[in-house]
Amino acid sequence: MSKKKLPMNNESVAIHDHLFTLLQKTEKKDLLEILKQAYCNMNSEQREIVFGKLIVTSIRETKFLTGKNVLSKIKKFQERSLKRYYYAPFDINSKNYMDLPEETESWCSEISILLEETCQLTHQGFHEDAIICFQILFDLIDRIGDDEIIFGDEVGSWLVSGDNKETVRCYITLLAKVATVEVFLEHIIPLLKRDSYESFSKEVYKTAIKLVTKEQQIALQEEVANKDIRIK
Repeated sequence: MSKKKLPMNNESVAIHDHLFTLLQKTEKKDLLEILKQAYCNMNSEQREIVFGKLIVTSIRETKFLTGKNVLSKIKKFQERSLKRYYYAPFDINSKNYMDLPEETESWCSEISILLEETCQLTHQGFHEDAIICFQILFDLIDRIGDDEIIFGDEVGSWLVSGDNKETVRCYITLLAKVATVEVFLEHIIPLLKRDSYESFSKEVYKTAIKLVTKEQQIALQEEVANKDIRIK
């Protein structure tokens, strides 16, 4: 569960300063081994804080992802999620209601990485696999508040750092390139509805109107009007 940060006392500061003085003198290979051990012994929240940006950068720089590999990982993640592998309830009270189980933190970290890998698939041209991957992942995000996938006093898509404007933009760009009007609507409408519940923070409709084809744009406008979907 999430822990409070405690301020360092004078003794802790002295140890901290001595430690980093020693690290400055340590050889690169030994520093890498220390980082490896630290990573392996961190919980999901700690890894996100320390290594989160580096993980995203490493995914964006890789050229060796394949649609088959990423889709296989996502299907396994979906199976574990639906089997409540990450669901770890505890008795909530006034003192711990803001805490999240390690399993919840792990689920959020894993799905963020998978979303980033799916974005990378689109850049590498694995369009059909990427669409399936996005659909599975966004469907899981839509279900976390209703199904027993992760636990917390309040859970929602705001916990998933990888569910952001850039990811949505990537998804919409992909749909505009390869999806028929019917498939486009099937994928975009759930995103629109979720965005309306989140104060339109991801600007799904605005982004879609800018990026999609004229045919998709007309179909989307008609669907929004017919189903009275909020867009602002």
